[in-house]
Amino acid sequence: MAAGYRPLLGDSRSMSRLLLLSELHPALDEFVAGAGLVGVLPDAGDAIGEPEIAERARAHLRRAGAQLVDVDLDTDVAAQLGRIEVLVVTGGDPAALNVRLRRTGGGALIVAAVREGRLAYAGLSAGSIVAGPSLAPQIDVGILDLPTGPALDALALTDVHVLVHHGRRGRDGLHARALER
Repeated sequence: MAAGYRPLLGDSRSMSRLLLLSELHPALDEFVAGAGLVGVLPDAGDAIGEPEIAERARAHLRRAGAQLVDVDLDTDVAAQLGRIEVLVVTGGDPAALNVRLRRTGGGALIVAAVREGRLAYAGLSAGSIVAGPSLAPQIDVGILDLPTGPALDALALTDVHVLVHHGRRGRDGLHARALER
């Protein structure tokens, strides 16, 4: 297992499965292995004009043998989630992603599907951050222009706050401050 890799798996009561990563990693291949249809939610990268973030994830997943479909928060999310076994939420801007998940109601549908054991969730960077209970620790990381108050509430698929890209230049100290807070 790679250094720093810690899979977060739900307990057997909920049968939920979570994989939270900073970036593409071979663990993602294992996570989607044997799955039927894998959904990709590209909104975080699209929000900052970087659709290539999701495209890199799609290419990685295709090489792993996954059959892919994009998940569109502007259409019938419940129907889309009913077709897929794994949802991969890609990187980009976690604040913009969180706003879209809240505004469209897609976040609540994703949470229900994961908690009921109907859907596995893999987060990459921003997708990992929004899986936590709040975006508040990201204020200390200083990389986002964040809203305040309840708008910081995230999916809470885990009670662990997710700080991504630890080890990148400058992040370790910022993460230490976030952890102290």
